[in-house]
Amino acid sequence: MCIRDRDIFISIEHTMANQGTDKAKQIQLEHMQTRDFSSLFDFSNFAIIRVAGKDSVKFLEKATTSDLGIIPEDDGVSTLLLNEEGLILGHAHLIVEKASFLLIVDPVFNVMEHLKALKEKFFKDADVALTLDSNTSAISLQGPQNVTVLRDLFNVDIVYLRCGSCHYCTYNEIPISLIRVGDVTGEDGTIILLPKDKCQAIVELLLTHPECKKSQRRSIKHHQNGSRNICLLYTSPSPRDQRGSRMPSSA
Repeated sequence: MCIRDRDIFISIEHTMANQGTDKAKQIQLEHMQTRDFSSLFDFSNFAIIRVAGKDSVKFLEKATTSDLGIIPEDDGVSTLLLNEEGLILGHAHLIVEKASFLLIVDPVFNVMEHLKALKEKFFKDADVALTLDSNTSAISLQGPQNVTVLRDLFNVDIVYLRCGSCHYCTYNEIPISLIRVGDVTGEDGTIILLPKDKCQAIVELLLTHPECKKSQRRSIKHHQNGSRNICLLYTSPSPRDQRGSRMPSSA
């Protein structure tokens, strides 16, 4: 499993998870909060891989189902990762930047090792560089009010942004990439990519919005574990947490 270092995160402490709160009821409430308002999700377990080099387009068109020739710069697309035989391995988001590409992948398998093996077999002498982006953090705002929250706080309107597409903006000179998605919770949502040293500030900002607060019902508590902060933006423990996938229980 390809998991980035979890160096930047914030702990969300349930204010409703006290004595007498039934776990099943709590999970049900979290489901409904995401369905009705907006919930903040931790995507720290997603692999963010940068692909660069003059042969990166050919490589990615072998590794995914996307035709990169029709995707404009500074935009993105939802895509599928393929194995050596062209069979589907999993889902990913592909972002086209000026001199490189970003793959955001749910690490249900070791995606970096897979891409390296694909490069070794089909593009051994090609100009393709694969690097794990350890400077970028990923969080996601899920639920029908996510567009409202982003509009009010970041002054952007992504209501007509197609699924998989990307919109760039800044907040207090912090560069932010917004990727429209609908495959995380089944609700409309947005993946937010930003510098990892600014993640804490943006999470706190998002939680000041009343539509986000309604869904969180929890307070922010900073804590340190050794030399790393751990993010518990997701909701109640689930079997996925025990498997180490760190996906929210409301996913």
